[in-house]
Amino acid sequence: DTCFRDIADAERSRIFFISCTHAAYDRNVCFFCLFDQCDFCLDCIARVDHIIVSGEINLCRILRQKKHRICFDLYVRADGKCAFFRHFGFWSAHHICSRKNLSVQIGNGENISIDQIQRASDEILVPATTFRIGTAAPNAPRDETPPATVSLDPFYLASTPVTVAQFAAFVDATSYRPFTASDLSWQNPGFPQAPNVPVVAVSWRDAAAYCNWLSKKAGFTPAYSIPSDLTKPVAFDPVADGYRLPLEAEWELAARNLGKPVSFPWGNDPAESNLVQLANFSPVSLPSPFPFTSPVKTFPPSPLGFYDLAGNVAEWCQDAYQPDAYSAFYPTQNYAPLLNPDAPCARVIRGGSYLNTRAALRTTARAYGLEIVGIPNEVPPRPRCGFRVARNAP
Repeated sequence: DTCFRDIADAERSRIFFISCTHAAYDRNVCFFCLFDQCDFCLDCIARVDHIIVSGEINLCRILRQKKHRICFDLYVRADGKCAFFRHFGFWSAHHICSRKNLSVQIGNGENISIDQIQRASDEILVPATTFRIGTAAPNAPRDETPPATVSLDPFYLASTPVTVAQFAAFVDATSYRPFTASDLSWQNPGFPQAPNVPVVAVSWRDAAAYCNWLSKKAGFTPAYSIPSDLTKPVAFDPVADGYRLPLEAEWELAARNLGKPVSFPWGNDPAESNLVQLANFSPVSLPSPFPFTSPVKTFPPSPLGFYDLAGNVAEWCQDAYQPDAYSAFYPTQNYAPLLNPDAPCARVIRGGSYLNTRAALRTTARAYGLEIVGIPNEVPPRPRCGFRVARNAP
């Protein structure tokens, strides 16, 4: 029996577990805390005499969240026995990097594991940046011009799109029924799917509903208020700490590696013979190695660590689509009509998909789709739109 206790809620502290050994401790060994001035990091489990904590406990990205009270139940192996650690404090479940033996108890008393939270893979912190969105290229589509200066606060963005398995967990947990006007669906998009490919045939509203569910699972405040009436607009809270879709400017900032003047996330090389090694798209001069979606992380990441920002699935963004957004809204920082339109509308789609040629993979390329529609109105319908999640950085 090993007792882990007295983990303090201290600012900027590195915590180590050390033994409090005594001859009287024949079976029970208590571990206490030793603090060093550093970033939060629970990263060292000490060996205590003859009791060795086996396995690996890695809680090295814990960030303090003052608004959410969460307790953590951690089970490890200590000399062949299970040890127990519970800490009541203001911590964020989603920032824990751990093994499957970590469970979280949220406000309603439900115990869930980190795997059950179905995080949209690892989050990457994108720092506050001012950059020029769009392009000044002479032959660029009109909706990509003129370039506009935009300043963004720091935010987290998932390194991959949401997968079929992750979306399935949401549907199973909530009995959510995505809207569809077709025989096709996210479960049956018209082609075979593996659990680790990005989900498609989901609407913008489906994506917002997933974000709200993920927020509640992680103890965050949901960013969306979604009416059941499809004719009424979704209300978006831009300051909520919950999961949401990335702003169009955030998406482009990440794709351009913090605003660099690159045509693709990996650089400016447009040769199809090279692109087929870097993204899932529909080349003109070569056969495509993937006729449909490919598993996330199949292709190399961008310099910032993001996967599939070009190709595989096109991705919903938060913004309402306006062809003149960069000239009519960005110069005056009038973002409210883009983020909270007063009626259901077309929403921005970025990144291109397995169906698109390389032109749609460009970092500045814009597309759009009706927010309540997850499957294009075409014959035959070919679902290709998914999403990845973002959230505000504390």
